[in-house]
Amino acid sequence: MTRLRFNLAHRGLLDELRTVMDFDRSGRRDKVVIDKGRAFGAYPFFRDPAVGAPDDCYDITDHLPVRHRLDALSLSGRWLEIQGLAHIHRVDTHEPGTVVVLRERESRAEYPFPPRSTGTADLTKPEGEGLYD
Repeated sequence: MTRLRFNLAHRGLLDELRTVMDFDRSGRRDKVVIDKGRAFGAYPFFRDPAVGAPDDCYDITDHLPVRHRLDALSLSGRWLEIQGLAHIHRVDTHEPGTVVVLRERESRAEYPFPPRSTGTADLTKPEGEGLYD
């Protein structure tokens, strides 16, 4: 949000700056836009060609907290069952791109597996974020 404010102020876009400041003071945060492996805050004027603020003003990739929890782990023959949950704060999960990666300690070799995901109703409700899918 700070990068966006400075960008608008530097370019003399004062009406747009007021809109962004009002949005910031409201405490409301819209969903995150994921594009080409980066996460962007859907703040006012995001990718609005009339305003022309660059994407890096909206890039929040390095600031998204990942929430995760391992509940159970069991091995039955050749089957490893992992139970738990994971989500990225403010990101919808209706089309998850989740991969479980097992990594050998010594060689650091990685083995990716697509998990069987199950929706968890109200997963983010305790954090006051129940509005996300």
